[in-house]
Amino acid sequence: MAEAELTEQDNGTPGWFDFYDPARLAGFAGNAELLGGNPLAAQTWLATALDGLDEKSVKQRPVLLLDLAAASATVDPAQAAAHADDAMSIMENAPYATAVDRMHDVVAALSTSPYGPQLAERAAVLAAPSR
Repeated sequence: MAEAELTEQDNGTPGWFDFYDPARLAGFAGNAELLGGNPLAAQTWLATALDGLDEKSVKQRPVLLLDLAAASATVDPAQAAAHADDAMSIMENAPYATAVDRMHDVVAALSTSPYGPQLAERAAVLAAPSR
């Protein structure tokens, strides 16, 4: 239904409802696939979401990157760590509670990998209450 709504030319959606676009829909779908235990499908949706996300979406980008990291964690820990690192770099200047929650999930997923300690240390700094 959401995809159909997006394809209609004049669907009556108010202009202020600007967070509803194809990239955001792909992000929601990717997260749903991730939560549903389908990491490969999640990766596809999340890559699509990131490709379509506009530059003004500084809060959404780390969320998508962290979801992509979580989806990649069991298949390619190095790539997952790179996505998490990119997300954390953004979060240094644009903290966002939803991204912090996702960050903890990724750190846990990568805790036994060679990247776990460094990510955990960086996550602890980003999640510190003084930020």
